[in-house]
Amino acid sequence: MIKTVRTGFSLFECLLYIGMFVFVMTQLFQYVVSVQKQVKVFARNASASLGWLIAQDILARDLVTAPAHKDAWITIAASELLWVCSDGNAYHWYLKDSKIMRVTGTYTIQTKSWQHSTKSTVAENITQFTVAAVQGLQGIQRIAITCTGKNEAGNLQTMQITVALRNRKLL
Repeated sequence: MIKTVRTGFSLFECLLYIGMFVFVMTQLFQYVVSVQKQVKVFARNASASLGWLIAQDILARDLVTAPAHKDAWITIAASELLWVCSDGNAYHWYLKDSKIMRVTGTYTIQTKSWQHSTKSTVAENITQFTVAAVQGLQGIQRIAITCTGKNEAGNLQTMQITVALRNRKLL
């Protein structure tokens, strides 16, 4: 018998290569789907944490404008801050119905009323909003604020801000 050599693939080799290709593609698809689920969870958590970071930034920027003299403060309570700056702008931070509220505008000290104001919700699902002012001989030295609650993803989160009012530094 004469054996002839032919180039190409046999049917068995073709089926073997197709099977290997399908197996590799199935594994790759499964990996992409599992990574996509994790990315969605991470993105939701990052988005929720971003809301807290924005609230922290707004609070820090407002506290930098806060006066060091106690006479310029209207309220420094355990869960409320209200002060009037030298330019006439007033800031009011307080906890109401598990939400941190921020009111800005013009406040008249004599009548204890707002002339015009803008009220906004800064953070929701808050369980604790604690204000601690450290006073010295020359007035308020620093203010520390601790806020605990759940973010939009349902994770427990804590925010702490300390602002030195004498030298206007975020500690």
